[in-house]
Amino acid sequence: MMDHILVALLKAVCRLLPGDDHPDRSDYAPYFGSGLASSARFFERLGGVERLKDARVLDIGCGFGETCVYAVEQGAIKAVGLDSDGERIDFARSYIKKCYPDIADQVELYIADTSQPVENQRFDLILFKDSFEHIAEPEKALAEIVKLLAPGGAVAIGNPPWKSVYGGHTNFMTSLPWLHLIFPERVVMKVRLSYRPDDPATCYEEVRGGMNRMTVAKFKNIMAATGLHEEFFALNQGTRPVHRVLRLLSKLPFGREIFAANMYGVWRANEEVRSSSRDAVSRVEGVTLTEVE
Repeated sequence: MMDHILVALLKAVCRLLPGDDHPDRSDYAPYFGSGLASSARFFERLGGVERLKDARVLDIGCGFGETCVYAVEQGAIKAVGLDSDGERIDFARSYIKKCYPDIADQVELYIADTSQPVENQRFDLILFKDSFEHIAEPEKALAEIVKLLAPGGAVAIGNPPWKSVYGGHTNFMTSLPWLHLIFPERVVMKVRLSYRPDDPATCYEEVRGGMNRMTVAKFKNIMAATGLHEEFFALNQGTRPVHRVLRLLSKLPFGREIFAANMYGVWRANEEVRSSSRDAVSRVEGVTLTEVE
């Protein structure tokens, strides 16, 4: 009985505070366009695009490939994208070839469940843009991925923590903040099904692309275990007034998790040559972008 009441309440909340779901999810072109803008914000929050110049870039969880395109446009000599969603990769390959013919040969996109395309390559910059929270076993995956770094290469990561305002990726349903922390998971999944009938998940880990409930504390521990040097790390990166407010609130006791809208960081390898790994990318499971920022 209580679940019925909570489901009805959540449906009412979704009507009163609607989300920002795209009306036609079969049309990927608008997602690509918004992804380019999101890519610009991503690098701005990491300090600028200078690190892309003459770089070989690997984008883990590349979605529609827009960040790969942006990287090449900003000076990267090559950008490789990996994603577990074959439908998105197929779209991206065709779209980039049609709309960006001048740089199409500098962008390579592959399905992420095979390491063969990149197992013998090394990259100056490896990106996790809004994708790290979707990796099923982040510790194991990252341990293998860093072996693909060139000497002195860097890993750049930006994503929302689990306990952040929209850490449950529910903003397509409603603009209500912290929905995933307020309502029981089973209730959210029941209402979510009406928005995503093709994705009948029963928990956050089962949603398209998966979610690993990555908190700030867990993230920091995982990165510390990589042996990489932390070059930069910050919460609530952005120029909007809400980011400034959240930066202040995150300094309160216990506020670091709840009031962290995003977390961004760069970790760099030393100059010694790292060993190769044949299964480096095959360990990255379930990497995809469930929602566009």
